[in-house]
Amino acid sequence: MTSKISNVDLYRVFAGILLVVGLIPFFRIPYFVQAIEDGASYNDFIIVIVTLGAFLSMAYVVLTQQRVPAPFGWIILFQFCVLPFSITDGFDAQAVFSYYVPAAYATAYCWLIYLFIRKGDPLWISALNKALWVLTLANFVAIIAYPAGMYHFGATNFESSYRNWIFGYDNRHSEFYIYAVMLSMLWCVKRTGKQISFSVVLLYLICLISTILVKAGTSMVVLIVLGIYMAIQGRKENNRFFTIRGYLILYAILLISLIVVVCGYVDPFGLRTFLLEDVFGKDATFSGRSGIWTSALSWIQSSFLFGNGIESSSVLMAKLGHGSGAHNEILGIWYLGGLVHFLFFLGLVLVAAKKLYQARNTPVAKIISIAIFCILLLELMRGCNELLWLSMYVMGYYCLEINDALTKQQDKKQTKVDRVRLATESDK
Repeated sequence: MTSKISNVDLYRVFAGILLVVGLIPFFRIPYFVQAIEDGASYNDFIIVIVTLGAFLSMAYVVLTQQRVPAPFGWIILFQFCVLPFSITDGFDAQAVFSYYVPAAYATAYCWLIYLFIRKGDPLWISALNKALWVLTLANFVAIIAYPAGMYHFGATNFESSYRNWIFGYDNRHSEFYIYAVMLSMLWCVKRTGKQISFSVVLLYLICLISTILVKAGTSMVVLIVLGIYMAIQGRKENNRFFTIRGYLILYAILLISLIVVVCGYVDPFGLRTFLLEDVFGKDATFSGRSGIWTSALSWIQSSFLFGNGIESSSVLMAKLGHGSGAHNEILGIWYLGGLVHFLFFLGLVLVAAKKLYQARNTPVAKIISIAIFCILLLELMRGCNELLWLSMYVMGYYCLEINDALTKQQDKKQTKVDRVRLATESDK
């Protein structure tokens, strides 16, 4: 019996290692692909092999079941609707290739997560949780050991001006932190039946202190929001205030208000400048974002329905004043593919939100909902890793299945406790 249990445990350890080796490369951890010689080649080799396997699996499922799982229909439409618009507006093959390679990786990663969810075994959550825990801790140690940055990436002044650590330059760390804390909370549900534990709090504090040390303002605000959620949920597990519907309404209000105020459409009595510069000592343009957003809105108005298509960084620099896009995910989506692109994105959000709201009283739905909200808050100021937020919506759509897989063991434990209690009572 002992040997059998040991064999099962060894199998799961080996399977977990394979999951880490197969999935972590999809995150393209900046230090591994930028600072290590040939790191990008090895990393991308693994991604390509796993991606091909994922797409073959997807083709098999679609052909045999004659259907595409709901969230993937929206993802595919979202990814590919911009291609004809790019051809119409002048085809830049290199820019299109640069856009669709990470898009294919993100879709493949989401498909793998879907397969793991359908299997009903949460081993993938455990494996990713442990891997991101280690990487987050390594990033924290690196920040302390190299306060001026571990390395500078790229030959241009724009790239080399950033301090880089394991998770890249300072403003990009938080999207990894949110994903790591989300997985840690999900695994906590598996182990304890609750969302918060010492391990979760410790991971969160490491993320928060790391963010404070690198002085990333937007990231700090988002992590404080996550911390408030954790503090309240830690005290009251059945709090009904935290639902995806409330988060999306609040996000829409913040998005519209931010664009209107920062771009200067409404600024009564110079209130924006007074609050940001005089009171908080911050740049009233949000580090030049107001100019980028104003330019993006101007181009959106001229190509409202179909957008501007996929463009190279040099074209984006000339049109927006920045080579990486609109510095706001929604503006970036609308700029790229117009209203059509935005509606496909909205469709994905709403199908996931519907499932999350239906399961709003489950711990898994609450955890994924707050993670999505935190990513949306980050996306107010910049674009985020598409792989991370797309997979969150897929997980949101299948939140009940994840919840069943994570709480199954807890149900077994409770059943055993009930049986012991009933047996004790019958003896009396």
